[in-house]
Amino acid sequence: MVMKKIALSFVFALISLATFAQDDTGFKLGFKIGTPIAFNSVKSTENGIDASPNGSSLRFMAGPIADIVWTERYALTTGILFTTKQANYKTQVSGVDAISEKYGLQYIQIPVGLKLFTDELFTNGKGYVNFGVQPEILVGNSRKSGNYTDGQGRSASLVRKFSPLDVGMFIGAGVEYQLGNNPIFGGIGYQRSFINSVSSLDGGATNFLSIKQNLFVIEVGIKL
Repeated sequence: MVMKKIALSFVFALISLATFAQDDTGFKLGFKIGTPIAFNSVKSTENGIDASPNGSSLRFMAGPIADIVWTERYALTTGILFTTKQANYKTQVSGVDAISEKYGLQYIQIPVGLKLFTDELFTNGKGYVNFGVQPEILVGNSRKSGNYTDGQGRSASLVRKFSPLDVGMFIGAGVEYQLGNNPIFGGIGYQRSFINSVSSLDGGATNFLSIKQNLFVIEVGIKL
């Protein structure tokens, strides 16, 4: 509930700025959508247990964005994005059957960064690079598949709880084209998280799993 209030307040703030700002402020509200390719950095923190990534997957990202441009070359970029990720791993202990699981995770991301524009590359078109930090709030998770069983032999989730917050970095580049009064853009980017997604394991077991998030993103959008 708190997360939803924060997200709604942020959206209303962006809309209010777009409504009341004058043209010379350089404030641009927009919307973007992306198709991230998710993969994980996985390791074990316990000797004798091997842990490794368990595949990649195509995910989804969308949400409102805002560029606050103060010169032709520089802008503050932010937004509020709904982004899906994964937590896929496999482990191996000598003499024990391997365990593998795949989880789907959903986050609200609030990127804050700097966007740098190039000179005009072609008529009405220019390039850009952006980079910054990205707080994230976990809003959902689900187990997609796995072969872990609990102490009674029942199918269960080894990961009992995921970390509710994450912080990461992003970097990207793209091209923006002025289409009438509404610039459109497309680009690619990379995101990497700094915090272990796994908070606790089944049965109070020592958390030996470290899973961090990586995304390679292809995105397009429009500014209003």
